[in-house]
Amino acid sequence: MRPRAVRRRLVALALALTLAPATRAEDARPQWNGALVAGIAGTGAGGTVWDGTVFYGAIRGDVLFGRTRDSSVGIGPALELGTAAFSDVRLAAGPTVFVPLGDVIGLAATPAALLRHDDGLTSAGVSGRIFCGIRSLNHYGDYSLASGLVLGVDKDLDDRGGSAIVVAAQVDGLVLAIPVMFVVSWLRGPPGE
Repeated sequence: MRPRAVRRRLVALALALTLAPATRAEDARPQWNGALVAGIAGTGAGGTVWDGTVFYGAIRGDVLFGRTRDSSVGIGPALELGTAAFSDVRLAAGPTVFVPLGDVIGLAATPAALLRHDDGLTSAGVSGRIFCGIRSLNHYGDYSLASGLVLGVDKDLDDRGGSAIVVAAQVDGLVLAIPVMFVVSWLRGPPGE
């Protein structure tokens, strides 16, 4: 992209943000978030807690209701689709409760029901996640940035007794998408050329 086109777009963006009508925080709508979770999991089976350490990865999304200002507690549904060592598929769904510790930093707890498919068998279980990090309140839109540290536990309730202790980083999906959007825009060039 040419420098002149970049400057025009930045000026247009700054002008749009300056002239955008401000909304009151009391009018805030439910705010959703999508993120990638990557880290390690200590896995165990048959009653052992940590037999080995493997990669843990997931995509996660949630919606928080009730946040009208930075100090508001939010609650809403969460869904996580993940894997430990790419050898299983885990689906966890449950409520998330977010408690702010400051303007943008807070804690969220997510107790969840768990379905895990591994070696041709599907197991039901329980899951829990604690998130500590940045979770903004977007006063102008529906998307809320969230990035931080995730600690979690998964436990199968069947005879196999599989478990996982998760330590991971959650990176906001928008943070990952912006560089990709920039490169695609740069490769396409300015409109009309």
